[in-house]
Amino acid sequence: MRLETKGILLVLATALISGFSIWLNKLAISGTSGIAFTALKAVIVSALLIGTLILFSKFKELKRISAKEWLGLFIVGLVGGSSAFLLFFQGLAFTSAINAGFLHKTIFIFAGVFAFFLLKEKVERRLLLAGIAAFAALFLLFGMQISSFGIGDLMILSAALLWGLEIVIAKRLLKRLDGTTVAFGRMFFGAILMLAFLAVTGQFQGIFAFDAPQIEWLAVTGALLFAYVMTFYNGLKFLDASKAALLLLLAIPVTSILSLSNARPFGVLEILATALLILGVAFAFFGLNGLKQFFSRITAWKH
Repeated sequence: MRLETKGILLVLATALISGFSIWLNKLAISGTSGIAFTALKAVIVSALLIGTLILFSKFKELKRISAKEWLGLFIVGLVGGSSAFLLFFQGLAFTSAINAGFLHKTIFIFAGVFAFFLLKEKVERRLLLAGIAAFAALFLLFGMQISSFGIGDLMILSAALLWGLEIVIAKRLLKRLDGTTVAFGRMFFGAILMLAFLAVTGQFQGIFAFDAPQIEWLAVTGALLFAYVMTFYNGLKFLDASKAALLLLLAIPVTSILSLSNARPFGVLEILATALLILGVAFAFFGLNGLKQFFSRITAWKH
């Protein structure tokens, strides 16, 4: 298997996990402190990652990481593992779910821009066209319902920018480190920084306020987050940052399909936008000829 194919499959798995997790977290986080819930999940995932490193005899590799690489891991934890989450949850209190959903999905744009300037990734024409198609799909899904832009929206947009930057910083670290190590750095330092924020702001007691059902939700969503970071960072190692960020958009159709169980049927606009998004991402990876071959095989199979 080609390394890029391995990366595509791993990040595609991340998108599926993400789509399911977004839907599930809407149920799990209801009635709780979002920051405390996320901080405890980060603690759980950090413990699982330490266990993984020990199980696969990789824990000793942490001793060989240079001071510069530790700094890089700390920055990943600071930028994407804590600051972005804090901005996102604070912003949610001041804006609508539609605004938040649209702005959060702009991560792929920021990741692409940062990858171009910081990693010198080439912008292929089909990747650019796919990005335009993806943005058009996002606008059809969210943009037409966006209300006025305020401080909450600015905070969520800032979070999206930080998550885009985190992908690029992680990609640079992955040239020397494996994906599990980078995932550990992101979650470990992110957990410490979020717990410190809760302590400084007088919200630390919130981590002890969860009842038994909420602890069960923590365990389930923590396991999903563990699967997310394991697949994403190990896949990102073999894939361009801009392509990995674009591929993550496939989480949207997954969440939308699962939301049908909440009696929220697709309209024509949602169907068209979802089709445009999927075709745009597929075009980025397989090109026009690849799509033609796929549809010709489907047609031949029907006959």
